[in-house]
Amino acid sequence: MVLIKWSLLMLAMACLVFSANLEARTARFDNCDGAAAGDHNTARGACRSGNYPGRVIVSCKNNGKETDRRTCNSGGEKKSIHLGSCGGAVVDEDSFSDACDSGEHDGELLVLCKRGREAKHHQCPIRQVIDPDTVIHEGTTELAIAAAAVRDKYPKNIDAQKSDDPKFIDSHTKSFGIGHQELVGFGITMVAHDGSGPAPSADSIIEWDGDIANPNMLIYQKSRGNRKRWPIIGMGYSSIYDSEEVPDPIVVDGIEYPFLIHEAGYHPITNGGFNCADNGNLKQSAYEDGKRIDAEGTHVITRDDLKYKPGQVRHGRIWSHHIWFEPGSDRIAIAKTDPWRRQNDTAKAIGDCAFFHHDHD
Repeated sequence: MVLIKWSLLMLAMACLVFSANLEARTARFDNCDGAAAGDHNTARGACRSGNYPGRVIVSCKNNGKETDRRTCNSGGEKKSIHLGSCGGAVVDEDSFSDACDSGEHDGELLVLCKRGREAKHHQCPIRQVIDPDTVIHEGTTELAIAAAAVRDKYPKNIDAQKSDDPKFIDSHTKSFGIGHQELVGFGITMVAHDGSGPAPSADSIIEWDGDIANPNMLIYQKSRGNRKRWPIIGMGYSSIYDSEEVPDPIVVDGIEYPFLIHEAGYHPITNGGFNCADNGNLKQSAYEDGKRIDAEGTHVITRDDLKYKPGQVRHGRIWSHHIWFEPGSDRIAIAKTDPWRRQNDTAKAIGDCAFFHHDHD
């Protein structure tokens, strides 16, 4: 009998604790230190009420631990399609296909939200040039035909990864080479290398051989899903910089496109970005030889001219050209960065110093 009474007492105490925990669980704005979202005890319930459009709500345990985070649908509906996130503008159409077909959301990310939870995502295709100054060349030009063959050979990122002749490696990795960093205007850039050594390095990069059908750079769009399926959006040519031997411009439809100079600098392996070098990064010997990081590109800056920085990959100045593929056609554009801006909001920006035109007579 005593054992039964003891068991009943313990059960009652457990129920009281459980009840207290339920009562102590709350929904709060922004974080667990924020104000309570009414008398709701979950973020789901708060968003379902429709009383907090566009607000960030979190579910918190009595110990202050966050268990759920949602951005309530900005229009207050329980289920709706939004631009970018549940806090974004509400799309008038009721389906992804209708929204994209409207032509109002070219290149935009649509999100189906249910009570503040992002249930599905859909990227509308880009059907128009965002930059009105971009010159589009028809698919019948020699360069466009070469570009079409490259698109057929390396349509997805997995095709670049599987290539043996040449081999390709992402030139902007983060997290010490584990992740792929996307750059604003460039997406994911794969560069050709000769496969020498235990791991590819700046010394193993293959220079462009002068054949427009054999680019030594492939550029991919970082989209949702497995990286193997990232689609190709462009290609490029690069070679070691020489201020005395300026490459001939690429000519398309009678328009000359001079090569760009990719500035000397550093790729931090922790974030995959790019930092342009300055005169303070030059070795003393290079500086004493008269070398300078100048905006006119009058000086040849090599990798060996730069000081070594732990955790960063250095490279000297490089001649560079970028060709971009128009979405849904065989046409091309030649520009420093992607005219169609096919990158995500998380893409890392690089400085204007990264690419510039040679200006030495």
